Amino acid sequence: MAEKAPKDLGPTERLQLSWERGKIVGSLEALFERITKDAESAVHWYIRAKRSKLVPGIHTIKVDGVIGGNRRQAEAAVSITAGGTATVQLTLS
Repeated sequence: MAEKAPKDLGPTERLQLSWERGKIVGSLEALFERITKDAESAVHWYIRAKRSKLVPGIHTIKVDGVIGGNRRQAEAAVSITAGGTATVQLTLS
């Protein structure tokens, strides 16, 4: 049986970042990793929460984001059967 999604998303653990000289790159890398992980978790939460409401057929998945101050988008169509799931890999460009 599929894992049931929690009712809502919650906050994640606060990062301990340092903006001192020599530590900035490490802090930015840690921040990027956290943002990526949280975004993936949010997508998985959404998919689990909405799976029971999904109607079989062709569905379009769209993602918008901002990377380096530039708006990025990705889109893919996927076919879903009754009770089925699909894996979609999107690259923002």
